[in-house]
Amino acid sequence: MPPEPATYRFEQSEDRSPIDFALSTRTEAAWTFRSQHVPGSERRGLPTLAMRFAPVLDDDGATTTRLLVLPIHFERPPGTGTPLIIRATLEASFDDGAHFTRVPIAVLGDRALAIILHPPGPTSVTLRGDATDLAGNRIEQTITRAYLVREPPALEMSCDRPKARGAGPVERRGGR
Repeated sequence: MPPEPATYRFEQSEDRSPIDFALSTRTEAAWTFRSQHVPGSERRGLPTLAMRFAPVLDDDGATTTRLLVLPIHFERPPGTGTPLIIRATLEASFDDGAHFTRVPIAVLGDRALAIILHPPGPTSVTLRGDATDLAGNRIEQTITRAYLVREPPALEMSCDRPKARGAGPVERRGGR
């Protein structure tokens, strides 16, 4: 690296076959960070910010909830500092990234919570998020098919009144 401080950007993407993988069929990430040459032989990590989505899902990576509270964790490599997260956004797509909808998000230190309302019909959710810290480090990422959405199991409804064990019909008093 040059001796003077500079801003760098690193981009990476990966495609995975939907035939072999039901989840994360495409991931894209771009890191923007400031760095400079470190004198001597000491190595330092780059201050690349990570935005980790941690939804509660079943063993197949699916949810059956209509409303999902999505925990998000912001992480950095050890020894690179932990500047305050000053901005974070999240968008969700229910058509593999063709259209995105902004999702409410609340940042609390190195964590955040987002609320995603699943419309009826879609079978997967694509997430697109970005975050910036006080030092200007930024992460932008998109995960196509981040998790699956399944219809909740049907509720069995009954109009029968429950009966107590060993009890017969209920008698009404003082009426007809």
